[in-house]
Amino acid sequence: MKEGILQKLLALSCWLLASSCLFYGCKSHKNITKSVVSTNGSKPIQTIDLPIFIPDSVLQNQLYHTLFAPGNGKYYPCNQPNCDPKFKDIYLENPVIGVSGNLVTIKVHVAGITHVLFVNAGISDDIILTAKPEIQNDTLYFKDVELEHSSQSILLNLTSRLFKNTIQQKIQQYARYSFRQALDGVATEVEKKFPIKYGGAVLLLNLKKIELKSVNVQSNPEQGITVDFSADLETEDSSFAR
Repeated sequence: MKEGILQKLLALSCWLLASSCLFYGCKSHKNITKSVVSTNGSKPIQTIDLPIFIPDSVLQNQLYHTLFAPGNGKYYPCNQPNCDPKFKDIYLENPVIGVSGNLVTIKVHVAGITHVLFVNAGISDDIILTAKPEIQNDTLYFKDVELEHSSQSILLNLTSRLFKNTIQQKIQQYARYSFRQALDGVATEVEKKFPIKYGGAVLLLNLKKIELKSVNVQSNPEQGITVDFSADLETEDSSFAR
């Protein structure tokens, strides 16, 4: 009887964790899965999978506001002392983040004027970067950023090669998303709902830890990145102590 009550309370705790995740804007297209792993004395410890989905639009806005917004929507990669002044008026704008296979794509528009010899030549074309999403210290970032040369413009290819390292470094530096606030918010919101009384039992919950399991690129039903965390729930039925 007590075991049946406890199982119902465990199921309720998982539902509360899921609803709190949605409350904090962590959008998921996968169901939370659960399994009882072990016990600590009279306290069952249950591990559940907690998938959090980040739409590519969220990452795109983060990149824009940190790298492009300070320059009124433009980023000048040659705005540094060791850059050739012939390319100082070239800028990047309009970043668009998408997915391709298991990689994230970042399309940016390259525009401006190059001052080569006695000719001022204009550039207006797109370049595409690809990157692999990774998690470190609860923060999503892009690894192995590569620049694709799909344009037939010789001038654009020459210019983008000159800026290749700068662009790659800036994308890795600014295209980031921290999960810490959302995860802390989930833990705080869930713990507010306990203890729970059910029948003759009382369930006390301790959200012991949340750990990263995997990072996956998602294209359907919505483009973005799914990050799977695992959470350990330590439960205590006070009736066992009587």
